[in-house]
This record gives sequence, C-alpha cells and structure tokens, in this order.
Amino acid sequence: MKLSKTSEHAIRVLVYMAQNPEEQFSVNTLHETLNIPFKYLGRLMPSLAEAGFIVATHGKNGGYRLLSNYEFVTIASIIDVVDGMDSYSECILGFENCGDGKPCPLHNHWGPHRDAIKKLWETVTLKDLAKRGFKI
Repeated sequence: MKLSKTSEHAIRVLVYMAQNPEEQFSVNTLHETLNIPFKYLGRLMPSLAEAGFIVATHGKNGGYRLLSNYEFVTIASIIDVVDGMDSYSECILGFENCGDGKPCPLHNHWGPHRDAIKKLWETVTLKDLAKRGFKI
C-alpha cells in the first residue's frame, strides 16, 4: 500500500503549514520550499480549501492559511478528500473480486496489516506530525 502522489503532496503541504499555523503561504512559497510542481499545487490547494483544511485569501498579498481546527485533522481525512479511502481497501494483488468470500492468496495475510494502517491514519493528526517536524 503506497500513498498516491496527490495524498503525499497534500499531507506534506498541510504538515508544513501546521508547523507555522498562523502564517499565510503563497503557492509559490510552497512550490519552492516543498519542491511540489506549481501546477499541481494550483489544483490541490482549492480542494484542500473546499474541504475546510485551509482558507484562501485572494489578491496581491493572497495565499493560504491553515484553519485553526488543524489539530483534529487526521491523515485519513486528508486522504479521503484527495483520493477517497476506498482506494486503500482494494485487493493488494489487484484482483477485482477479492474479498472474504473469495480471497486472493494474500487476502488473509494482508487484511490485518491494511486495517492497522488505516487505523493509524485515522488516529494520527496534523498536530502530531507537525510536532515531529521534518527538514526540507
């Protein structure tokens, strides 16, 4: 199970913003600091704003600011907004009909690990990750 580029970028942006929650960030600053393509950010940031994670300020000195409820935003909620959590419930081998009734060879081995990862994503918040920080 690997996060999509969109989920990776969304989490990186929001963790970075959570390290300075009072600051406003331009797309250009995020692009240069996090090395995420400018056009990609141009599509991602409105989705994060629509989901209520950030707020946009328009105009000459515009940018994005993290909303104050960031301490309750879980990794799962970010993934769900940009990719949908359903994509992480699919068969690890890619079989369409894999399930408890018709398991693939890895189904019974992978299931508990998949569930543990999803549980982790549901309990870890932006605040948790911002405290740990990361070097750019």
